[in-house]
Amino acid sequence: MSGPLEDKFLRLRDENTDLKKTCNDQKEAIKRLTTKIAIYEENLRRSGIDDKGARYIEAQVTIAHQQEEIAGLRRRARKLQEAKRALEEIARGRRPRAAAAASGRPVTASGGLPRKPWEQTKGWTGHAPEFARTVQPAAPPAAPARAAASSDGRAAAAASLVAELRSRLDSLQRSLADRDARIETLQQQLAEARAAAGGDAAPIAAPSAAVDRALRDKEAKIILLQSKFDQLEAQSAARASQYDKALEALELMGRQLTEARAAAQAAEAELEMARARAGAADDADADLRAARAEIRRLEAQLEDTLSAPFFADGEGAAGMRERLRALEQSERQLRARAAHLEGTVQAQHSELEALRAGRERAAAELDEARDELAQLRVRADAAARGTEALRRHLALYTGADGDGDGVPLRELEEALAVVRAKGGAAAAGVLALPDTDPDDVGPEALRRRLREARAALLTAQASAERSDRLLRTQREFTKDLEAEVADLTRRLEGGGDAAAGRVRRYEEACRRKEETIRALRAKVLALTEAAGRRPDAGSGSGSGGGEGGGDGALFGARRGGSGGGHDDGDDDDTASVGSASTTASLVAAPGGLAPAETIIEVYVVSAELFADADPSIAGMSSLTSFFAVVDFWDFEGGRRR
Repeated sequence: MSGPLEDKFLRLRDENTDLKKTCNDQKEAIKRLTTKIAIYEENLRRSGIDDKGARYIEAQVTIAHQQEEIAGLRRRARKLQEAKRALEEIARGRRPRAAAAASGRPVTASGGLPRKPWEQTKGWTGHAPEFARTVQPAAPPAAPARAAASSDGRAAAAASLVAELRSRLDSLQRSLADRDARIETLQQQLAEARAAAGGDAAPIAAPSAAVDRALRDKEAKIILLQSKFDQLEAQSAARASQYDKALEALELMGRQLTEARAAAQAAEAELEMARARAGAADDADADLRAARAEIRRLEAQLEDTLSAPFFADGEGAAGMRERLRALEQSERQLRARAAHLEGTVQAQHSELEALRAGRERAAAELDEARDELAQLRVRADAAARGTEALRRHLALYTGADGDGDGVPLRELEEALAVVRAKGGAAAAGVLALPDTDPDDVGPEALRRRLREARAALLTAQASAERSDRLLRTQREFTKDLEAEVADLTRRLEGGGDAAAGRVRRYEEACRRKEETIRALRAKVLALTEAAGRRPDAGSGSGSGGGEGGGDGALFGARRGGSGGGHDDGDDDDTASVGSASTTASLVAAPGGLAPAETIIEVYVVSAELFADADPSIAGMSSLTSFFAVVDFWDFEGGRRR
């Protein structure tokens, strides 16, 4: 009954855990997106741009103003170009006359071009016009934070610039018209003067010089305006490119902000879904707690129902079955433990075999080292014998009798023959002298042979010393190998003994457990068979305490007081004897009791048969055996066992 609810609870708990994890992940994602948005907003605040729409409108207005300024400057340049061409035509028509007049009298010196073109304009009051102050090189653009606030100011400045340019152009046109009228007047006066003088009057140089000066002023003004126009056009192009880049950056930031907001909205939606799922999981948890409370109530009701005498026999059979299942489970655990121990023993045995193989290899290496040591000793003995032979040979060469002439050559040859015969092949190879030349038997030859013999002796001594050092090194290495082999042997023997001891202990424990299991199985079978072989087993539905029926003979046991009235003393004695025999048999079982096993002896002080419960027990004898199931109250746990 509680299985499906527990499965549902576990499933809902896992879903709740997953939802909480998803919720936490979504919260982290929202935090990250919020941080990104805050970073973007901080960057925008630092750059002075707060709203995309306002920024876009401001950029459009600024671009429109710049385009209007460029268009006005272009119109103004065209008008100035036309005025320039007109002045050039007038100058080309007046210069021949001015040259002819200059040949009659000196030309009046005229001042050069003014430093500022507007200083000679009509109505100049000593201050630069608004156009000159406006068309100065553009200052760096204001901070983007004040861009929206200064857009109206820039628009007003651009409008005033256009108006000033237009007024300036009109004034220039009026000035040109005045100049043309004055030139015509001067031409008429010149013609009248020439007519009055009969063509011989002196030319008037002053008007011609004034016209040339005015022409130069106009040309300078046109050049200045053209340079200003070019500068403004370049600045406008640069600003337009900057605004285009800023607009692209703003559009990119707008897309990123849109994506971030969409991601944040999606995360919030997922968070709401996760919260809804978490609420559903909490509701399911509450339902599960209510179901568990209902299960506990039903279990308590079931225990109260089973505590009645009518269900005592069935509960006893169920207890026996539970104990049998527990014993089978214990047997399986013991078998699994035995298999594990067998695997451990096999692993230790393989390790022991590996150690034995290593010991055998070490012993073989030790034998090889000993053989090599024996060879070195043989070589050392041969070297010692050769050294002794060389010493005797030198003694023969130096002369043992003490005279300065030494030993005769024939005696030396005889001694050398004796040494060759006794020293062996090795000594003969070392001490062999070259063939004696009959003509080369003087003292010098003998001394040379003596030096050669001494050199051979030194070589042999050095070889003997090297052999001795090698022998000592080999002996030390052999000692180390012997100590290591002895240590390995001791470890192998100790490890093998310990492993064998553990294996024997494990086998003994397994054997005791198996004997205990067999004894308990035998007792369970004996009790079951004894309950089924009662004298009244064949009458009706049976009255045994086994698994045979639910309405057999029922036994109600209760604790007696101080008196109690023993209705059947024989039954009490039989129960005591049976319990004593059972206790003795359990204690005397092979292997004894396990640490978790115990024996409880129950003495029935008073018993009463309820004939009303089952009519079949009305005519039973007092010698009839009964199988009773007793409930024990666990005072620590607060429930029956």
